[in-house]
Amino acid sequence: MYWETVWDTVRYNEHIYGIVRAMSTKVFIYNKDLLEKHNLEVPKNWDELLDAAKTIHDPENGVYGIAMAGQKFISTVTQFQHYLYANGGKIIDEEGNVVINDPKAIRALDFYKELSSYAQPAIIEWRREDLIKLFETGKVGFYLDHVHNALAAMEKGVNVGLFKFPGGPDSDLPYSTVIVTDSMAISAQSKNKELATEFINYMTTLEKQTEWDLTLGFVPPMKKEAELPEFQTWYWKPYIEVIQYGYPEAVDIKDWEAVQQVILDAIHSVLLDVSEPKQALDNAARIITILQQ
Repeated sequence: MYWETVWDTVRYNEHIYGIVRAMSTKVFIYNKDLLEKHNLEVPKNWDELLDAAKTIHDPENGVYGIAMAGQKFISTVTQFQHYLYANGGKIIDEEGNVVINDPKAIRALDFYKELSSYAQPAIIEWRREDLIKLFETGKVGFYLDHVHNALAAMEKGVNVGLFKFPGGPDSDLPYSTVIVTDSMAISAQSKNKELATEFINYMTTLEKQTEWDLTLGFVPPMKKEAELPEFQTWYWKPYIEVIQYGYPEAVDIKDWEAVQQVILDAIHSVLLDVSEPKQALDNAARIITILQQ
């Protein structure tokens, strides 16, 4: 019923621990008018994305190449993970080793810092959830977000385009996304397992899942659902196409809340010029290794 990358979000040590109920992927939302004004093509790789953001960036007139999050909040981690995974990096590898400080990850954070030079002021004060308001002004070239905010920007009159997050220079994949899911599970201590199972089976029928996703603007986790006419519009297409290239937000991590804070500290130290990417990620790797023990 689901893509393998969707199952990966609820898999730990080769066991499935839940059924996905809500799912999101993210792609770049861009302002077509700003690209046309500067005779820019839609970026196909990281170099083109950086060049386009630099070209559009005009802070004296309140125009920014890209909107980025930097506040100490989970969505900042998720945003950075797009760059990390897009360059073939990971937090933990398949053997359980902490690899957030390998060359692919360092290059991703280095690019993240470089790209932030063409973002809005005071990046560390911004949560990703608030960036839609900035993009809706029509004065931002690019930003990474959900499909429902792409639609919100269109309703505000922005000439919106979409493109999948391009793979980085060290990646074997052409695109990437972080797959974030909310899932349903039944506690081993439940006194009503049969009723709970019946409820989950009902809520995850094709009909109910489709109703849920269309009402709330979630990306369909079911293959057959994605084939329905309602999901064939141009703005759904990239969010669905990128599922096959997705990677879970917190795969094989024992204490995700603690690891989030460690990664946030690393991102902050780089954005504030306290540490270089390698130093920041080396320190993060040491702490995450302890947390994984």
